[in-house]
Amino acid sequence: MIRILNPFRCVSLLTVALLLLLASCGSPKRYAYLQDVELAKLYSVEHQGKIRIQVGDRLRIAVQSAYPELLGPFTSRGFQTTIPGLPNSGATNVYDEDVRGARTLGYLVDSHGEIDFPVLGALKISGMTLEEASRFIEAKIKASKYVPDPRVQVLFTNFQVYLLGAAPVAKTSVGTGTNSGFTPFNGAVGGILSISDKSELNILEAISYVGDLPINANLEKVQVIRRIDGQFVTYRMNLKSTELFSSPAFYLKQNDIIYVEPLYRRSENEGIERILQLTGYALSSISSIVAVVALLKR
Repeated sequence: MIRILNPFRCVSLLTVALLLLLASCGSPKRYAYLQDVELAKLYSVEHQGKIRIQVGDRLRIAVQSAYPELLGPFTSRGFQTTIPGLPNSGATNVYDEDVRGARTLGYLVDSHGEIDFPVLGALKISGMTLEEASRFIEAKIKASKYVPDPRVQVLFTNFQVYLLGAAPVAKTSVGTGTNSGFTPFNGAVGGILSISDKSELNILEAISYVGDLPINANLEKVQVIRRIDGQFVTYRMNLKSTELFSSPAFYLKQNDIIYVEPLYRRSENEGIERILQLTGYALSSISSIVAVVALLKR
C-alpha cells in the first residue's frame, strides 16, 4: 500500500529542502563587502586621497590657448595628443602613451623633483597634486609672456598599482581614457592596473575596474604595500568592514602593491574542483532531505 504524505508536511519538506540547498551553496557573508555598513550614514575618510607627484613619475602635459599660433614653443618637442576634457588643439607631450604596449616617455620627474619643460626649463613639481601642477605651469607660462591665456592639464602616464595573490587573471579594458587597462602577468595570477585619467583612486574603485576579485579571495585579509622614502610599509585591510574608510591605504598611490590572501589555492583544474565541491553540497543536501523524509514518516 502506498502511503500518501500530508500536503502540509510536503510543503514543510520542500521548504526545508530549499533552505538546506541555499545554505549549502555558501554564505553570502563570505563574499559581501562592507557588511557592517549602515544605510544613509556618513563615513569620513581620514586620509586624503589626492595623488601627489613623485620622483620617477612620468606626465602628460597639455597646453591650450585661444591663440594656438602662440603655442609653437610648447609643441616643438612632441606631437599633439588628445587629453580627456580638452580639445586637440595645443595638446602637447614628448610622446603619447598606451599602457597596452605603445611606446611612451612623457615628462620625467627627475631625482630633484623637476621636469624639463619647453621654454621654461626646469620646473620643480614633486609634491604637488595634478591640479596644483597645472596651475603652477599656467602661471609660469603667463609670466613668460609667451601666451596670455594658457590653460594647462597635467595627467600621469604611468600611474599603476600591482595586484597579487587572489587577483584577476583576465585582460580587462578599464577607465574612461585610452591609456587605461589591466595587464595580467604572463603565466601567473594578478597583473598591473594602469589608470591615466584620475587624480585619486581608492581600493574599491581599483577592484571594480578589474571586474571584482575572484571567488577564492579572502576579503578580510588584504594588504597594501607602499614605498615611502625608500622604505616599505604594509597596511592590513578588511574589505568586509567599514573600518576600511579609516585606513591610510584606502586611497591608493602610484606603485602600490595590493596582495589579496587566497582562501584556497587556484589551479588549472579549478573548474573541475568547483563542480566536485558543488556536487558535495548537493549530496549533503540530499542526505538531509532523506533524513527529513524519514522523520516525517514516523
